[in-house]
Order: sequence, then structure tokens, then C-alpha cells
Amino acid sequence: MPRDVFNALTRFHKVDNGAVRLMTQAESDLFITEELQASASAETARLADMDTRITNVKIADFPMAKIDAMIDAIANLNDAKQFLKRMCRYVAKNSGNRN
Repeated sequence: MPRDVFNALTRFHKVDNGAVRLMTQAESDLFITEELQASASAETARLADMDTRITNVKIADFPMAKIDAMIDAIANLNDAKQFLKRMCRYVAKNSGNRN
């Protein structure tokens, strides 16, 4: 493939029978929808993994290394909020305070 053709490709171009063409509106809408669904699924899986890592351990057995690793995995403010909410729920549940 010539370099200029390669550089001209975007995420909304596709190869069809050996020719590069721009996606139709329906194709690009479907592509964007699939990307958004994949992103949402990945976020759901990441939050479920965080819940699993927090809830499957007794407070007495919660090693500082595990807490440090979870905190180091925080990438932005939203991650920090989610971590704090889950950790607070876990502590409240395991301390007997069920409010």
C-alpha cells in the first residue's frame, strides 16, 4: 500500500474489494455505536473487578499492598470517586453500620 493511501486512512474508511472507501453514514453510525458499547462494557467490567477485589476480602486480611495497587490503578477523578464509594460501602458493611 502506498504511503499516501495509508496516511489518508481514518477510522471511517474501509477497504472494500481492494479499494479504500469512506464508510456510509449507516456504517459509521454502527461503528461508533459498537465502539461506545465496547467502552461501556469495559468500564462495567472494570468496576465489577474493583467490587470483587474489595468485597472478597475480610478487613483483617486486607493487605496494604492490595490497597496500594488499587489506589495506583486510579486514573482520574471518576475512578477515585468510584473507589472511595466502594471502599466506604465495604467498611460500613463489615463494621456493622448498615446505613
